[in-house]
Amino acid sequence: MESLKDRKEGIDVEIKYKGKLLIAKVKHATEIIESNGNYEIVTKSRVKRYYTNWMIFIKDSKKVYVFDTKNVKIVNGQYIVPTEHLLFKLE
Repeated sequence: MESLKDRKEGIDVEIKYKGKLLIAKVKHATEIIESNGNYEIVTKSRVKRYYTNWMIFIKDSKKVYVFDTKNVKIVNGQYIVPTEHLLFKLE
């Protein structure tokens, strides 16, 4: 069930990292494609701008991509994130 904080602010998790409290949105991704210096991320859920520090995408319940939200764009219903904003990739 969606929390009030998630519905109002888009915050799914709070993470303490390097002494700072950061907020993140977690979304499931159907495709994550690296192309032309960007990651193109396709999700089944609604695509919208979130005002969080990080966006975390989970693909196939096995791969986790964590991005800084600076310069995230939405183009044709997909998130477009510069490759240099990938912080972590877990497989």
